Amino acid sequence: MMEGATESEVPELSVVIPVYNEEENLRPLIEELGGVLQGLGRRFEVVCVDDCSTDGSAPVLEKNWGAAAPG
Repeated sequence: MMEGATESEVPELSVVIPVYNEEENLRPLIEELGGVLQGLGRRFEVVCVDDCSTDGSAPVLEKNWGAAAPG
């Protein structure tokens, strides 16, 4: 278990998505995946890893789903 986290806070499932120039595909992907994962009834996290995209992938991720990691 992660230090400082209670059992009810720790995800049971982690999905890691590599992202490279996927600006147009991110919203449909995350919405579809989110619906499927919520249907499982388990705690989950989705981690999108932007691999130096040259399009607007990183800003789309930041705007819609959270802060970017320090770079």
